[in-house]
Amino acid sequence: MKPTIDPDCKQTSQSKQKWLKKKDFNDLETLLCKQFGFIPHTFQVKAISMQLLGEDVLLHTGTGSGKIAIAAGPHMHKKMERCVSFVCSPLIALEEEQVHYISIHLPIVPCCNVCTSKLLKHTCPALSTITKCMTTLKCSQIAPSVVEELKRWQTLFFEINYPDAMFGDSGLFPDSLIDLLSLVGPIKTYEQLIKILSPY
Repeated sequence: MKPTIDPDCKQTSQSKQKWLKKKDFNDLETLLCKQFGFIPHTFQVKAISMQLLGEDVLLHTGTGSGKIAIAAGPHMHKKMERCVSFVCSPLIALEEEQVHYISIHLPIVPCCNVCTSKLLKHTCPALSTITKCMTTLKCSQIAPSVVEELKRWQTLFFEINYPDAMFGDSGLFPDSLIDLLSLVGPIKTYEQLIKILSPY
């Protein structure tokens, strides 16, 4: 199926940008060196040149190789002073670095500053306080008599304390915990019980 174009659809806006010609930036490398304070790589100069000519640029290069300079490069030319570039940053920390710490003398405005790295730190989970579950088992099989007694207590506790609840008794005392308690040997101390119950 071929895509169709509505004949009544009219483009309401057209770019009035007059792109440069090659003769306009013969000294581009010198200009970039002066503005950036370092000698740009060949791929940077080439990518910036293509943008100044109005060409689309697809660049694949490693982290820290100078992609930000490629985005800022066209604005170093005096004929591009009224142009705007949009840079999509995948990380909030990277956006902050681009706005506050990159030594490029250009006005940089964060478009999405609703979320900050400081705010994200408040959502980081704390270190787990769960202690290692006791692994000393009485035997390798579940003791039916213990399971029966625990289930009786499970039902009785639920009926006394939560008679009108909209959840079942296993919501308070899951069957997996009953199985675990039936496997573990005699619990002699409160501390030992806490270790066993720590995952719950």
